[in-house]
Amino acid sequence: CIVPSSHPENQSLAYWVRNQRIEYKMKENALDSHRIEQLNSIGFVWDVQQHLWMRMYEELKQFQQQNKHTNVPKSKEATKRLYKWLDAQRYEYKTYKGISAGRKNKKCTMTEERMHLLEQIPNFAWQSSLKNNTNEALWETRFQELVGYKEKVGNCNVPVRYKDNPQLGEFVRTQRRLYKLKKEKLSNRLRDDRIEKLEKIGFCWTLAKSTATKPKDTSTAKKTATKPKSTPAANNTTITPKTTATTRNTRSTAKTTATTPNTR
Repeated sequence: CIVPSSHPENQSLAYWVRNQRIEYKMKENALDSHRIEQLNSIGFVWDVQQHLWMRMYEELKQFQQQNKHTNVPKSKEATKRLYKWLDAQRYEYKTYKGISAGRKNKKCTMTEERMHLLEQIPNFAWQSSLKNNTNEALWETRFQELVGYKEKVGNCNVPVRYKDNPQLGEFVRTQRRLYKLKKEKLSNRLRDDRIEKLEKIGFCWTLAKSTATKPKDTSTAKKTATKPKSTPAANNTTITPKTTATTRNTRSTAKTTATTPNTR
């Protein structure tokens, strides 16, 4: 029963429908209860804007169930309308919160009820849809690079300073950092569907502590092993001069003894 106001086939019907809604909203309640019941029985829509909003909301919920996220693409023809609607909701949210410059005193369609409904959708984000779409493509690129790295090396432990692809090393470190923040309930930027994709290829969220400390323990052991060897070496050095001195004295005494009879 949503007849457009510019309905070309029956302008009178469009005008009549509009008047029913106006009378329904009037404080004096110009529309009697019997007529209200009749209109309700055929599914008459009293608030068109709210009805259209809920229709798009249900479409967004369906999109999330199929894709596990709410980053509606702008480029696809099938989702252009939903993208525009979602982008408008994010903008109205900023207006409602008073963080959009020059919009504090203007009319806003966002309400607490609508905010609550949107936030109930899993992985819903209030961020700019354009930014999310850009990040989505970039994330997928890095993910495919990580898949290739695992096929080549056998694991997903890309070094942070990976010479062949520094961006991949930074990507891996960022995923681990975001996962830790998510577990500590400090951030929700790492989506569940991304966690699932990473875990399917054997991604390790934490590196073993023993691996990180092994080089330090080895070097310490070497230093400890070499210390006892240096001590006896020092003792030998101090003994040697004394022994040499004693030998020289013995030889000189022998020479003196040997030369004495010749002098006489």
